[in-house]
Amino acid sequence: MLLKKIFIIFSLVGILNQGPLKAQLKAPSHLGIVIGYGNQSLFPFNNEVYNLSTRFVKAQMIWPFKNYQKSSLEFVFEPSYYRTEHQLNDPEFVQNNYGEDYLELKEEFIKIKQFNEISLNLGIRYLYNLGNRLRASVLISLGPTYHDKRTERLAKGMAFSDVGAIGLMYRTEKIIIDSRVSVRHVSNASIKFPNSGHNSTNFELGFIFPIKKNDKE
Repeated sequence: MLLKKIFIIFSLVGILNQGPLKAQLKAPSHLGIVIGYGNQSLFPFNNEVYNLSTRFVKAQMIWPFKNYQKSSLEFVFEPSYYRTEHQLNDPEFVQNNYGEDYLELKEEFIKIKQFNEISLNLGIRYLYNLGNRLRASVLISLGPTYHDKRTERLAKGMAFSDVGAIGLMYRTEKIIIDSRVSVRHVSNASIKFPNSGHNSTNFELGFIFPIKKNDKE
């Protein structure tokens, strides 16, 4: 699983570094910012063993990849910051496989815990034109993540963030409004124990701005 995630990330980077995209890599076509909220209790997750909610902000860098008659593909890089709140509901989830101090860990994990996450997701987005200004979007991305506290489901430190999203993008004269519903899974590919992972369903709203190109380029 770990090698598979690393292979996908490096494959995306490799595609970005090929052909006309290589020349454009230092100058994405658009920049944006996204804010959002997520919760584990929403469909399709709703695991009653634990609670998780998160608020986040993402930067967006966008590179066009391919254009078709009514659709297009683009690469999206999203450095992200998450402020997450977590609580274990069922102490019996923690058993002696957590170590000799598992009883103390139960007491730790049933308390509300807040932690920070930094993610560097790289993905590909498919866009379909619904009209002159409206497009439907499907985004799949993944990338390394660091979170600064442990929970009963995930060890502190490095992990991977997998995101899938669908949405609508509306283009005005100056900006693009990007609205999405996404699902996110964070796990560490069994690098450390535990690795049950965290899940959330998220609502995201973004504002994307085109970059003016230099006429001499």
